[in-house]
Amino acid sequence: TRLILPALQRAGWSSSQILAEYNLKADRFRIVPDQNKTYKESSRTRADYVLFHSTNVPVAVLEAKSAAKTAEEGLDQAITYAKMLDVPFAYACAGDKFVEYNLKTGLQRTIPLTAFPTPADLWRRWCQAREVSPENEKTLEDALYYTSIDGKVPRYYQMTAINKVVNAVVADRRKRLLLVMATGTGKTYTAFQIVWRLKKAGVVKNVLYLADRNQLVDQTLVGDFAPFSKIQTKIRALKKDGAVKKIDRNFEIYFGLYQQLKGNGDNTSEDDAVVTDYY
Repeated sequence: TRLILPALQRAGWSSSQILAEYNLKADRFRIVPDQNKTYKESSRTRADYVLFHSTNVPVAVLEAKSAAKTAEEGLDQAITYAKMLDVPFAYACAGDKFVEYNLKTGLQRTIPLTAFPTPADLWRRWCQAREVSPENEKTLEDALYYTSIDGKVPRYYQMTAINKVVNAVVADRRKRLLLVMATGTGKTYTAFQIVWRLKKAGVVKNVLYLADRNQLVDQTLVGDFAPFSKIQTKIRALKKDGAVKKIDRNFEIYFGLYQQLKGNGDNTSEDDAVVTDYY
């Protein structure tokens, strides 16, 4: 509080860009592979400082140590947290200097307490580490998170998943991605934030959201995806009297069932209507 925080503030980091004691064990349980059980975590894992370029977009982790220790003693811990958050810069400080480790290059350097990188400098280096082209930097700037009035924020693993997908689409220009998340980890909320950020960035127009039950679709429409209410719709039965009806193209986000993509076989019911002639 007396040495490290003032050094960050002198470098131009605002209070909204600095999160102290950031919880990296929000799930509280450790799943054991190949065993049908979990162990409750007894220890808390908190990064002393996480530096953000914008809401939920971390660029660096900083581990603080007491004056009785050295900055180097906290670097491995900072690197571990940086890997968990998928950020390229890890810092450690014991009040006399900063030690920086670049996870992208593997280079380590010492920085005076009065020369911590500015937010603009660290963001530029973050883009270089991610190999983001100059024309895509503005697109990433526009890919803002949705912030709700109830203050809901993504857990660290949701934030990492969201950022990885958005970075891959915007910065890496990837067209095909697969994100796998376990039951109960907040897949719908994660999907919503991904769609929101990609649409804010202007890199996607139409979205097809599929589920296996009507109840899941209905819950999603009025739940996490409610902010899209004006531009989203549920695909209804498209077959009437044997003829295929057209989908209303006045929307941008469409919700449907996997069964609706089965095709036009003899066993296809009205609820299993064909949508393949549109998508």
